[in-house]
Amino acid sequence: LPEFILGIGLGTLYLDGRRISRPRTVAALCSMVLVVLLTIPAQMPYPGLHNGLLAPIFGVLILSLASSPNILGNSVLVLLGESSYSLYLLHDPTHMWYFWIARRLRWSGDVVDVGYLIVVVLLSIVSYKLIEAPGRVLIRSRLQAENRKSVAIVASVS
Repeated sequence: LPEFILGIGLGTLYLDGRRISRPRTVAALCSMVLVVLLTIPAQMPYPGLHNGLLAPIFGVLILSLASSPNILGNSVLVLLGESSYSLYLLHDPTHMWYFWIARRLRWSGDVVDVGYLIVVVLLSIVSYKLIEAPGRVLIRSRLQAENRKSVAIVASVS
């Protein structure tokens, strides 16, 4: 819930026209802080990595990226954003199967974790391209057809 409220607040600030001055510098600083904090998870207390304590840093990073022209408009980042719902849906089952296979094949180390990230992101992009985007087109076309029928019925009754 705190992350949701933070997102609403940041979205409101952005829509009100508030931007971060020197957004690239702020984004670089936030990124460096996050890299440092996330590379020392053994020393980081659990609440520091989960449920909100890193959220303000991520929030400022996102707002600074949104404040910088042409960064979030990059086609790769747009594709990742569009496929994020698929990533949300697929990350847990993919994690379960991927690490089950990794244990059976006796894979270990950081390479396995990087491999998981690559696999789950690629699966989410494929899911977006083959299921989500065509489904959205189908649903919108049917809704538009229904709207046209409703307008025609209202016009004929008037």
